Amino acid sequence: MTEQERRHNDTETRVQIAELRADVSDLSEKIEGIIEQQAAIILRQDTQTNATAALVEAWNTGTGVVKFIKWAAGVSAAVVTLSAVWHADFAALIHAMRGK
Repeated sequence: MTEQERRHNDTETRVQIAELRADVSDLSEKIEGIIEQQAAIILRQDTQTNATAALVEAWNTGTGVVKFIKWAAGVSAAVVTLSAVWHADFAALIHAMRGK
């Protein structure tokens, strides 16, 4: 190989190395952008997860409140019925139930 061929090959190699460095730099910037996008997505997912957990907690609390209100209504109806039977004449109660 002559000296001129060697220098030409060295120049080609340098150009290729420069192009590869530029490509690596571009890829590094793209990867950093993707990492930032993933971080933003994960943050939104965490926010959504927390909101969903809060909704589930509110639903469970509401379900418990409804169960308690139904229980309280049943107890109060039983107490009112027993009080009516206790304080009223049984015949009058039957007369009132028949509507006569």
